[in-house]
Amino acid sequence: MATTIYQQLYDAIYKKSVLESVFINLESLSEKLKGSKKITKDKLIEVFDKSVTNPLLKEIMQKEIAADNLSVFSDKELQALTAKIQDMTNKAKIIDMTIAIPLTEPDLKEIEDKLEAKMKIKIIINLKVDPTIIGGVMIKEDKYIFDASLRNHLKGYESEWVKSLRKTRKEMNDPAL
Repeated sequence: MATTIYQQLYDAIYKKSVLESVFINLESLSEKLKGSKKITKDKLIEVFDKSVTNPLLKEIMQKEIAADNLSVFSDKELQALTAKIQDMTNKAKIIDMTIAIPLTEPDLKEIEDKLEAKMKIKIIINLKVDPTIIGGVMIKEDKYIFDASLRNHLKGYESEWVKSLRKTRKEMNDPAL
């Protein structure tokens, strides 16, 4: 059962903040249920409501509760799921992405899907919104930086304009620059 939940989480997690939240929620739920000899639906719902705040995890696990798949919440199964999520964290490529304005979740998922197809590895986006880049995107992965921000383009234009101005003044023997 944990494999099915893991696959749903694996497919749905594409932001670092969501990954961290799922991991913390699983650890909390596991800790609160630890040592329970028999997990009843009522006990599970009580603990679940206090421990799980991540909407993605909550939605997936509520389906398991509704279907009376309580074995998913056993010590062994929760530990296995937590270990798989930890393994995903270790194997995934974390990409720092800075954008000027917030994107919709479907747009972020589409970006993640395209990066995964290109890089052939699970991608987790560490998203930052920074209006000072004006537009476009900055992507950092390990030591590589891809800067397609409007701010960077404008700096390039400014630099070229200054060079052109200096060249013109030099040709006209104008010492002002």
